[in-house]
Amino acid sequence: MHTFFRGKDGIMPKRWDTETEEKAIRLVIEHRSDYSSEWAAITTIATRLGMSTETLRKWVRQSRADADFEQTREVLSDTLDLTRDCHTAYLQANDGTRRLFNQPFFA
Repeated sequence: MHTFFRGKDGIMPKRWDTETEEKAIRLVIEHRSDYSSEWAAITTIATRLGMSTETLRKWVRQSRADADFEQTREVLSDTLDLTRDCHTAYLQANDGTRRLFNQPFFA
C-alpha cells in the first residue's frame, strides 16, 4: 500500500544521505560552544542546511548513544581480556600460588 506520507512499505524514505548526516552532526559538535545552548546550535545549523531541527536533534542524540556504546564495548573487551589472562595465570600456577590467588575471594 502506498500513501502520501509514507513509502510503499509504510517506511519513510531516507531524504538525507549519510555524508550530509555526518556533516550536520559534526557541525553541531564543533560549533556547540558558539551558541547559548545545544538546541540553538541545532536550530541554526538545521536551518542553514535546510532540514528539520527534529531530524538533526535525533541524529545528534543517536550519535552520542553510538559513541557511548562503542566506549562501553571497548571497556568490556578489555575486561574480558584481563579475565582471560588471570584465568590462564591461575591455571599455570602451582598450588602455593593458587592459594594466594584464592585469598581475596575467601578471606
